[in-house]
Amino acid sequence: NDMKLIPKEHFGEIQRLLKNLIPKKKERNYFLNWLAAILQTRKKLMTSFVFIGPQGGGKGVFLSHILKPLFGDNQTIQVEDEQLKSSFNGWIKNVAFIAFNEVAHDNRGRNSLNSKIKSIITDPSITVNEKNIRTYQLDNNINCIFYSNEKVPLLVERSDRRFTIMETGGNLANKKWFEVPKSFDRFKSELPNFAQYLWNYDINFKKANTPLENRMKKVLISAAQNRWEEFAHHLKNGDKEWFQEMAPDNIFYRFKWDDLVNEKRLEKDSAYNLFKDLYDMNDLSKIAFTKQMALYGIQSAREGKRDDRRQYLKWD
Repeated sequence: NDMKLIPKEHFGEIQRLLKNLIPKKKERNYFLNWLAAILQTRKKLMTSFVFIGPQGGGKGVFLSHILKPLFGDNQTIQVEDEQLKSSFNGWIKNVAFIAFNEVAHDNRGRNSLNSKIKSIITDPSITVNEKNIRTYQLDNNINCIFYSNEKVPLLVERSDRRFTIMETGGNLANKKWFEVPKSFDRFKSELPNFAQYLWNYDINFKKANTPLENRMKKVLISAAQNRWEEFAHHLKNGDKEWFQEMAPDNIFYRFKWDDLVNEKRLEKDSAYNLFKDLYDMNDLSKIAFTKQMALYGIQSAREGKRDDRRQYLKWD
């Protein structure tokens, strides 16, 4: 409708909760556009949000007092790590919104559950497996968020098109404005205005289906990479600042960065010695190093003539 709703005035308590859950305004607006797109269209989006922060930051409060009333108590559920690990997934039926809580919080879990999570976020249909019932297919209309206290809750690939990563604020119990049960009562009374605000939101559907590239996402991508992939990525990008920050002061690394960026190559000895020092791998052979680099698009080549022939690593 044409109602002009101002967050601070019309749903001030919910706005304070949002500010604590997502402290950065740009990230908060990105989330509101995503949430409004789901509410207005009832469509499944190909993106999801990961909220990382300490306990008490408002993740559970937002689920219980905002998302559940907006999308339905029975259609909005919280799924724990053990439920996702199980081969039975009857909990996934007739659900519109899932909050995954502390999912895949160890290395083994992150690897084994990654494909399940991807499937729930992006596949058009889901297979339901209940005890003593033959498996069957349902349309996948589920939108997802993830809550975690862990620094690296999920594997996020460099090519990822699914996750927007958010860092939450501090414990609500330390906020002067937050008081139980008064704050819960205010959430309930303000919810109709917040819902109308989302209905009136001028949504950008393309943006809602595109993950936000921010600092936290870069941190998770880096954490998910092995050392070979990390080194190859920064080398191919000519990331001088990263190497200056990470590398010890050594004569091997005093190569010309402009030539590296423009020619897309580096003398093999320089790259080899740089890698060994960066990752403390003095027993690494040059042959093993060369093979690993080839896996990430960096090939070995010889250039020059006769006595002036040199070995390089080159990339496109």
